[in-house]
Amino acid sequence: MSELSTSLEIIQLDRERDCTRCTLTSSSKTVCIPTTMYGLYKAEKFDRAILILGEAPGANEDLQDQPFVGKSGHVLRKLYIDFFKLDDRTDVYLGNAARCRPPGNRTPNKTQLRACHGFLLADVIRLQREYREVLVLAVGGTAASVVFGSTLKKALVRQGDFTDWTNLAKGNGNELPAPTRVFSTYHPQYILREPSSALAMKRHVQMLSDYLDGKLDYELDDLLDIAVAPMPPKYHLGRLSLDIETYGIVKGHPKQRYFHPRKSHKLDHVPVQDLVQTVGLSWRGTKRETIREPDQDVIVFTPSVLHHAIFHMDDVTHRRRLWAWIRKCQKEEGFEYLLGQNIVFDLMYLRYAYKEARILLEDPLPIMDLMVLNYLHDESRPEKSLKALAPLFRVTKYGDTKENGEYKRYDTSRTPELVQYNCQDTAATLRLAEKLMSEIKGFYGNETKKLSPFCMKWYSQLLWLIVWMSEEGLNMDKDSLTTLFKRSEKALHAIMRCGRELYDMPFRGKGSEKAKRRMMDSAIGALEHRGLDWPELEVTDKKKEIRYSADNRNALMNVMPHDWPEYKELKLFGAYQDVSGLMDRYLYPLLVGGGKKHDKQDTVLLNGITYPRWFPVPSEFEDQAGGTKQARIVAKGPPIQTFPPVVKAAITGRFPGGWMVWFDYSQIELRTAALLSNDAAMIQVFLDGTDLHESTAKLMFGDGIVNDPNYRSKYRQAGKKFNFRALYRGGVKVAQQALMKELGIHLSLSTIAAIDRDFMAKYKTLTQWQTGLVDTVQQKGFYELPLIGQSRLFLGGKRAKRKKMNEIVNLPVQALAADIMLSAQYELWSHLRRAGLKAIVPCNVYDAALIECPEYEIFHVRRIMAEVLPNPPFYQELCDELGRTLPLEYEVKESRVGI
Repeated sequence: MSELSTSLEIIQLDRERDCTRCTLTSSSKTVCIPTTMYGLYKAEKFDRAILILGEAPGANEDLQDQPFVGKSGHVLRKLYIDFFKLDDRTDVYLGNAARCRPPGNRTPNKTQLRACHGFLLADVIRLQREYREVLVLAVGGTAASVVFGSTLKKALVRQGDFTDWTNLAKGNGNELPAPTRVFSTYHPQYILREPSSALAMKRHVQMLSDYLDGKLDYELDDLLDIAVAPMPPKYHLGRLSLDIETYGIVKGHPKQRYFHPRKSHKLDHVPVQDLVQTVGLSWRGTKRETIREPDQDVIVFTPSVLHHAIFHMDDVTHRRRLWAWIRKCQKEEGFEYLLGQNIVFDLMYLRYAYKEARILLEDPLPIMDLMVLNYLHDESRPEKSLKALAPLFRVTKYGDTKENGEYKRYDTSRTPELVQYNCQDTAATLRLAEKLMSEIKGFYGNETKKLSPFCMKWYSQLLWLIVWMSEEGLNMDKDSLTTLFKRSEKALHAIMRCGRELYDMPFRGKGSEKAKRRMMDSAIGALEHRGLDWPELEVTDKKKEIRYSADNRNALMNVMPHDWPEYKELKLFGAYQDVSGLMDRYLYPLLVGGGKKHDKQDTVLLNGITYPRWFPVPSEFEDQAGGTKQARIVAKGPPIQTFPPVVKAAITGRFPGGWMVWFDYSQIELRTAALLSNDAAMIQVFLDGTDLHESTAKLMFGDGIVNDPNYRSKYRQAGKKFNFRALYRGGVKVAQQALMKELGIHLSLSTIAAIDRDFMAKYKTLTQWQTGLVDTVQQKGFYELPLIGQSRLFLGGKRAKRKKMNEIVNLPVQALAADIMLSAQYELWSHLRRAGLKAIVPCNVYDAALIECPEYEIFHVRRIMAEVLPNPPFYQELCDELGRTLPLEYEVKESRVGI
C-alpha cells in the first residue's frame, strides 16, 4: 500500500442532491446516489482502484442511499469481491450508470442514462487523480453499453481493452478521463435469476483478478512461424485445424455482403476463383512411440509443438498441395477430425469454388466445429465466437479487427498481417479444442459420453448434413409470397388506421409502448370496475410488469364479453401482432430485406431459393422457443422451422413435375419419453397401436367422447395438449389456460388436478422417472444424456433447481427426439447420395423433414425411406444402450410439383 493524500470524502464521490437532470429525481426517495467505496475506510490506500459499475439503484439502494445493497449486493460482495479477494489488492468502489432508482426497477432509458454521464466521467477523473491505475468492471448490459457503447455480448470480447470515453462526451463538453481498462460480466441480479451463469461470471472476473496479479498472459506468440504451402508431413496428424479468408478481407474485391458462396458469386459479383483468398492450417507435430506390451506392441502418437501453414488460393501449386493435405486426412488411419470455427462456412466456399474440394471435402471425412465442443463443455456460456473464446481461455488476444467501424481490409492476400491473422485463427481454434476437451473430462469425468467415438462421429455427420442443407437451400414460390405480402400489407395498414382512429393507439413507433401499457391497464380496470376477478397474468422477470403477450391478452379476453370496447381493442392489437409478425419475421426478409429498415439483403430469395443459416447448437446467449431453452438444430435468416402455414404453403419443389415428400415421426417425443422412462403402461399403448391422445381424451372426458362430432378437432386435441403438458410437467393453471385459449374448453382447476392425478397414477413410472431426473440434477448440478452427452447445467440451491423443473424433464425428451429425426435425415440423404440420385432432403422442421426428387426417382426414394425410417442409426444405438426398444411410426405426405 502507498499513502495517498486523500480525505474522508473519497469514501463517497461527488453527488448533486438537488439534481433535476431527468425525471427520475421526482420519483426517487434518494436523489443522486453517489459512487461509494466498498468496505471500511482505510487510512492507507492501494495505488490501484476498481470501479464496479452497475445499472441503477433498486428499492433497497434507494432507501439506504448506497449502491449494491440487498440480495444483488450480497451476491456482488460474496461472489465477485470476496471470492476473488479484490479488496485485498485494490480499493473497490461501487456505482451505477444511473444514479436514481427508475420506477418499478425498470431499466433506465437513454435519456436517463445520458443525464448521469457527467457524474460517471467526474468519478473516473477523480479516481485517476488519486490512484496510479483505475479499472472498471462493468456488470450487466446497461453498464457495458455506457462504458463501451456496445452490447454486453460485444463487451465480453473486449475484456481488458481500453475505453476512451468518447461515446459519453458527444456534445456535452465534459472533460474526459484518461483511457481506462475495462472488464465486463453479468449483473449480480442476473446471477440470482440464472445461477448457472455464475460459471461464466467466474471466468470473467478471473481475468480481472489475473490482470491485478500480472498474470493475464496468452499462449500464442504475437508472430507465428508460418510455412508457405508445405507438403503434408509423413508423421501422424491426429487433428487438423482449417480456416479460410474470403474476398471481402482483401482490397480490390467487393466488401462481403453475403455469406453464402452462391450469393457471393451472383450478388457480390465475385468470380468463383476469387471467392477464397487464403487457407490457413494448424496442427501438432507428433512423435511415434512403440510401447512393449506382453501380448503385442502398441503404437502411440504423442503430440508435440504447433505448426502452421498458409496457402494462397490464386496459386495452382498451393492448391494442389492443400488437396494433398486433405487426401492425407482422408486416408490416414486414426485421423480424428478436420477442425474449424464455423467450419460449414469454410467447407461451402471451398466446395463451391474448386471441383477438387467437392470430391475431397465430403462425408465420411470426419469434421468437427469448435462451437460444438464449446457447447458440450458449457451450453450456457455467452461466448460463442472464436474472438471471444480465445482470450477467455488465455490462448490469444486479437487486436482491433475494425477500422472506422468497418472490418479491416488488407492490400493483398499476401500481406504478412493477413497471413498472421489467418493462422492465428487456426492456431487458436486448435488450442481451444484441446483445452475444451481437457476441461470436459475434468468437469464431467472420464466416463462422459461427450468425447466418445460415437459422439464425434454423430456430430461429424450432423455437420455434413448442415453443409448439404446450406448448399441446397429451400425452394419457394415467389409469386405466392408476393401475393401474400401485398394482401398482408393492405391488412396491416387497415389495422393501424383503426387503432389510431378508434383507440388513439399507435401500434408501432413513438408512443406505442405507453399505448400498449394503457391498453392492458384499461382492460384490467374494466374488470375491476365491474367487480370481476381478473385472471392470473404473466409478469416480466425484472420489472414485474404485466406482459402484453398473447397469453395475457387471451386470458383477459376469455373473461370479457365480446361487445366490450376493451375486448375489441385487445382483439385488434392481436390482429396487428399476427399480421406485423408475419410481415417482419418472414415476408420482408424473404422478399425485401431483413432488419428494422429492411435493408439486409442476405435473407432475400435468390432465384426463388432461400438459404438459411443452420446451427448445430444454440448460437447466441440463448435460443428459446416458448420460454424453454432449445437443444435442437436451429435455422435462422430466415427461421424456416417456424414458418406459419401460409408461408410454409409457398415451399415448392425445384424439380419440375417432381415430387415433394414430407415425413414425420408420429408422437416421437411421447415415444421417446416412454422408452427412456420404461413406463410399461405407456409402452403398451404404443405396442397396441392405440392412439395415446385418444386414451388421454377418454381419461379427461369419458369413453363416450369419441362419439362427439367435435371429437377430432377439439377433444382429441385436448388430450394431445394434456399429454405434452404432463410430459414437461406444466402446472394445472397452464393446462386450464391452454384448453380455454386454443380449444374453448373450460375445466376448473380442481377438475384438471384430478385428471392430473389419474394420469400420474396411470403412467406412474414416467412420473417417477421425471422425479429421478430432478433428483439427479439436485445432486450433480447437471444432467447428461446418453450416447452424445448433451447436457444442461442447473446450478444454485434446491429452490432454484425446482424452478427449472420443466427444463430438466424437457431436455432428454426433446433433445433425443430431435437427434432421432436428424439421424434419419442424415441417413436418408447419405443413402440417396451413394445411390447417385438427385433427390435431396433440404429442410428440417424439428419432427419433420422434406425430400425433393425428380419424378423418375420417386420409387427409389420410397424404397430407401422404407429401409431407413423405421430404425435410424441413432435410435438403434439408443435402444441398445437402454436395453429395450419401441417401434417407431412415421407419416408421409406426397405431392407433385406444379400438379
